[in-house]
Amino acid sequence: MDVDAVLGVLIAIALVLANGFFVVAEYSFVRVRRTQLEELARQGSGRAKLAARVVDRLDAYISASQLGVTLASLGLGLVGEPALARLIEPAFGWLRAFSDAAFEVFTFVVAFAIVTYVTTVIGELAPKYLAIQRALPLALWTAYPLHVFYRLMYPFIAMVNVSANAILAWVGIRPTDELSVHSEEELKMLVAISTKKGVLQESERVIVGRAMEFADRIVRQVMVPRTEIVAVPDDAPIADLLSTARLHRFSRLPVYQEDLDHV
Repeated sequence: MDVDAVLGVLIAIALVLANGFFVVAEYSFVRVRRTQLEELARQGSGRAKLAARVVDRLDAYISASQLGVTLASLGLGLVGEPALARLIEPAFGWLRAFSDAAFEVFTFVVAFAIVTYVTTVIGELAPKYLAIQRALPLALWTAYPLHVFYRLMYPFIAMVNVSANAILAWVGIRPTDELSVHSEEELKMLVAISTKKGVLQESERVIVGRAMEFADRIVRQVMVPRTEIVAVPDDAPIADLLSTARLHRFSRLPVYQEDLDHV
């Protein structure tokens, strides 16, 4: 057995796991809510305090995780595919009887397909879905390693961010935070989804929706014209008060002296 090829495959497996780590870190920090981290930080969790700092500088740490994914992918291309191709060569040695070129191309294609499949499933999709479902514990778990990687690679990360922002500025686009605020329509959509998933009750959805609409209302839309005000004089008998309340179905009525200008 080719020892170098086996070692290369082991390195490739480590790179796939590293790729998965950076994907988990990226999606968990994008997904986690800062309020969750603040609550744990108040209870004395050091990991939560560090994770909250990561969320505060999300753009920089997202760049770090993307750099990690890129380095892992490059490493897989340089080490993993050639090593795997060498391991599977004996299984397809019969192709040499037809053409050495066909043998080389076929083993390369098979090794490339295997590396791509494993990287996509184990290094990308599975970590992403896991981070979406378990954002808080995974954010706490990845905070320290990601922070260490960020500190080690800070000069390169800073250079990459400056370069990317310069390109955006050159084409007239202003860079924005990864953790952007939601518009009113986006908030309504989030509330609707939360209601559909059972996180919020329908009554809570209505309350939130009306609270958003309230800010758009003007006084004229909620005021009652003076001629339509239901009020009672301060000397009205109790029987008249009860009768007026039953008739108009108000729980509270303005009380005035002489006229409505003296409520």
